[in-house]
Amino acid sequence: MPLAGSLQEVALADLIQFYCTSGQTARLVVSYPEGEAELFIDDGELVHAHFGRHNGVAAVYAAMAHGREGSFRVDGNVRTTEKTITDSWEVVCLEVTKILDEATRRVEPAATEVKTIDRTVLQAPLSAGLPERMRGGGTGGAMASTKVCPICQKEFLQGENCPNDGAPLIARARPTSAPAAMSRPAGAGGPRATGAADPASSPSPRPAPILSAAPRTPGPKPIFWIAIGVAVLVAAIIAFLVLRPRPAPASPPSRAAAVVAPLTLGMSSALTGPSKELGRQMKLGVETALNLVNDAGGIDGRRFTLIALDDGYEPARTKDTMRELVENRKVFAIIGNVGTPTAEVSVPYVLEKRVLFFGPFTGAGLLRREPPDRYVFNYRASYVEETAAVVKHLVEVRKIRPTQIAVFAQQDGYGDAGFAGVVRALRRYGRDQDQILRVGYKRNTLDIKDALDAIVKNQKQIRAIVMVPTYRPAARLIEKVKDLGLDVIFTNVSFVGSSALAEELRQLGPRYCSGVIVTQVVPPADSSATTIIKYRDALQHYFPGESPDFVSLEGYIATNVLMEGFRRAGKNLTTESLIDALEGIRNLDLGIGTPISFGPSEHQGSHKVWGTVLNEACKYQVFDLD
Repeated sequence: MPLAGSLQEVALADLIQFYCTSGQTARLVVSYPEGEAELFIDDGELVHAHFGRHNGVAAVYAAMAHGREGSFRVDGNVRTTEKTITDSWEVVCLEVTKILDEATRRVEPAATEVKTIDRTVLQAPLSAGLPERMRGGGTGGAMASTKVCPICQKEFLQGENCPNDGAPLIARARPTSAPAAMSRPAGAGGPRATGAADPASSPSPRPAPILSAAPRTPGPKPIFWIAIGVAVLVAAIIAFLVLRPRPAPASPPSRAAAVVAPLTLGMSSALTGPSKELGRQMKLGVETALNLVNDAGGIDGRRFTLIALDDGYEPARTKDTMRELVENRKVFAIIGNVGTPTAEVSVPYVLEKRVLFFGPFTGAGLLRREPPDRYVFNYRASYVEETAAVVKHLVEVRKIRPTQIAVFAQQDGYGDAGFAGVVRALRRYGRDQDQILRVGYKRNTLDIKDALDAIVKNQKQIRAIVMVPTYRPAARLIEKVKDLGLDVIFTNVSFVGSSALAEELRQLGPRYCSGVIVTQVVPPADSSATTIIKYRDALQHYFPGESPDFVSLEGYIATNVLMEGFRRAGKNLTTESLIDALEGIRNLDLGIGTPISFGPSEHQGSHKVWGTVLNEACKYQVFDLD
């Protein structure tokens, strides 16, 4: 969730200062009754602002001129391609504040140090905060009404906005007679509020505005005085932001130093289509873990948000969603992407952009290279490990001959990865790849006819089918084979979507569930382990009505591992420091029955595989694969 609050608690100037001095990238959205102002900070520089018809410095002025009767929202890591502000944020804030504050800064004629700083809150009337060069001065002469632009400092007799830069014009009185000297005499009186002072109490006449509607003799240009102001800028801005008095609130106010922009994570997943339940569950698990962290105050004061985009489990769409997340949404890292064929697109992209790709819902080898890709981290066991465990179980426990094992796999990178795991496992038993029957179906379809025909043709040689599909094609094949009365053991890798598969089979009837094996990379979701109880409680709290699920539990655990990396990375966070912190995790005990470890040569945290089997009630029971 984006960081939000009231300007009564944190002033706009303080927000700008904090996000700029901390070198962050963010969009500040400030809401007033008249509309919303947007200010963009890119790597610690204020680069663009927009408010109504105003852009640039004029928009900053217009926003701050509204005082503190508004609210704000901070969207972390949001960039803009527009650049309407070229001055540093310090110069912009100082110049705008000089217009809005009552304070008077005195500089002795022969010195450059600041003698006095007296700041008030931003709610001061605009007319009370105009700098000396923009106020009417002197004690003599008739007063004529004019309007001045606070940005370009030019005067106008009419109009509401400056025709040069669009800034709102400020009405003020202008003396018709020529004014006195440019510099204020030494020993002049202290600061006073304009519009309420008695001329008799003024110890000396005020100087005329630098720009006047009437002709004047040449003198120092405004840029000369701006340069002098910039010379004392650093000391003045720090003193202003630190020493400016604040009204005492009823409860302790939020301090700008405690404000940390939310960090946005991204996910490209199947949220529609035949495999949508996989993406939906993974997103649920990630959001459940993030909500717990945020409600506990975040990590080092930093909260987390998730942007999940739908790629429909189609690689052609993944390229666009990844580009949107990284280049437009400016996410800090990617977490929980679903699928191997989509990873074939995502992984090269994140490696090129040097974006962390953490905890994808896939066990494919392309994410587990040796040595590992620096920006790719996995929580889960691989398909090679899952298929090795189940093949060993079939051969050594169930006493099925290696020649009696076939493979039903999706016809893409996911199916290839699973099949490669079976080939590797059966090679130990003297079975070559070309001796293994592989049948399959096209991704995002239920067309299993050719696969079923091949199984029927070879039914006398098949006792077990290792399946590498998603839940709906898996259920369809199980249904058709059982309807034919074939005595076959079905096993599935974890990506199938265990709960979704059980529900598909439950609707068909108890006999379709009984005996179906699914290997898992997380503990059972109904476990009484502390971490799993905490997961179930949090899921019910944040998403009432949702049932515990193996996939959402994987998203939850993977996110908690990533959060541990953030804790170890500390406050000065970068992608590189986070990766270094992750690589330093050794034997992390999350209470799931197996420790999590990473290293420079190990980017897979867990190698544990659990065995589960459906009973006639379509409920999963844990069993020992060995």
